[in-house]
Amino acid sequence: METEDDAGSSQSENIEQNRSKPKRKGRHGARNQHRHKSFVKWLVETFPLPSVNTDSDLHQNLHVLDVAGGKGEVAARLCMCHRQNVVMVDPRPADVVNCFETLVLPKIPNKWQRRLLEQTEKNPNFVMETVDSRFRQLV
Repeated sequence: METEDDAGSSQSENIEQNRSKPKRKGRHGARNQHRHKSFVKWLVETFPLPSVNTDSDLHQNLHVLDVAGGKGEVAARLCMCHRQNVVMVDPRPADVVNCFETLVLPKIPNKWQRRLLEQTEKNPNFVMETVDSRFRQLV
């Protein structure tokens, strides 16, 4: 049977071992970091809409409403990747162009990245003009 001295020394040994152990390098960040990508994929599969480039009068009147859009990642994916018109309602202004270039563009497939790079080489304001034509925000 342990005495108080034995119990105290074993606790101090455990504390020393815990201090000397290297920190475990696990996943850092949110578990749901791909939630925007998954949501947009589900949205497009569940509610198929014609793309902006179709010459349909109906499409000019169709918009996706993004309520509490935050940084604008869902809006950026819908505008640039799926060619949809988006209206975002959020009290803070969103920089969708910056969001697309920093968050969305590095995560999309390489062939899409190459196509966008070709477009931006022809017209340096391609992303900004595309977002301006397809995106509106109500603050």
